Amino acid sequence: MGDIFVNYRSDDEPGVAVLLDEKLCERFGRDRVFRDNRSIGLGVDFRPQLWGRLAKSSVLMVVCGARWLAADEHGRRRVDDPDDFVRREIEWALTMGIAVVPVLVGDVPDLKVSDLPSGIADLAHRQRWRLRTRGMQRDIPQLIDEIASIVSDTSVPGTVMVLQPAGHEADLSGLSEAVTLAASDAGLPAVEIIRRVFGLIAEFPSTVEPIRVVSGFLSSMEHALSTRSAPDGAPLRVLVGVQSATTRGVDPRDQLTRLLAQPAVTAVRRRATGAGLVLVIPNDFYDAHVRTHPELADPATYLPVPSDDGMPRSWVHVPGYSSPPGLRLASKPTPTPPTGAGVHFNNYDSIIENQIAGDYVRGDKHSPSREQGHQ
Repeated sequence: MGDIFVNYRSDDEPGVAVLLDEKLCERFGRDRVFRDNRSIGLGVDFRPQLWGRLAKSSVLMVVCGARWLAADEHGRRRVDDPDDFVRREIEWALTMGIAVVPVLVGDVPDLKVSDLPSGIADLAHRQRWRLRTRGMQRDIPQLIDEIASIVSDTSVPGTVMVLQPAGHEADLSGLSEAVTLAASDAGLPAVEIIRRVFGLIAEFPSTVEPIRVVSGFLSSMEHALSTRSAPDGAPLRVLVGVQSATTRGVDPRDQLTRLLAQPAVTAVRRRATGAGLVLVIPNDFYDAHVRTHPELADPATYLPVPSDDGMPRSWVHVPGYSSPPGLRLASKPTPTPPTGAGVHFNNYDSIIENQIAGDYVRGDKHSPSREQGHQ
């Protein structure tokens, strides 16, 4: 069950933001609702507070009044500034797959793509909620009921993880504790853990974007494993497979179990002595989530697994390694001539539109600092 983040401008309907915050706190508790001026203490660095709480949120509520898109006396709009924190919070939430709800106040027109910067243009396509000036006492309780259905909808699994400890005497209790701790540290809702003879199955709710499982969660999981050991005193090391639970025609648990059993994966685990886990993901998961989010999971650190006997293509990643030890670049698929629009690099498939990133071109990546004052 995730938190609720209230996004607003201090000079545009701040009273509505405060009222929403109060009503949300009455329903869900103060610890589960974030509004900057209430939630961040005086003198505290607001940057880690903002991004940390947003990462734990299931919903971002964007309060839009008459001045939300207004320009100053020089004709400049704050929303056009890449360093505008209101814009950055929305961009980050859209990237992470968090539910983003525009809350329009009064007679404010519906948002249009043409009025928004490209990074938040998708906001115009999100189902909005309108708070009428004369009906706000009725509209706010109804809105909160809708929000409750979002943050409480954790019954449907969205991402499945199979964890197989190395060695014959698996410490499933210690591994289960590590999964629970890692999910909490990564700001994810409760994970359903199922014990099996071979290890554990962890099911993440559909409210969690899959990329969050292979980015923030895995980093926390690597740390959690470093504090535990197997029954024989050796470091607890694990093979991890991740797949979407909604994959058509395939049982993701069975598919992941077979992918983890590949000889090449076993070889990587033996070579990666400095890592607590080795991650294996199917090709469709890699294309849908890793390649499309290079800012969260570096595709250059993944290599394809040589497969035999009709085994579907999969990818391996080892936290802390620039590439999985034991696999070579030569094992990548044979390049094929272009068959359509797109650009081809390094024997990878076609890279379309905005998928071109530093990971594909000489490894150069540049992310200019935007850490300025919060407005």
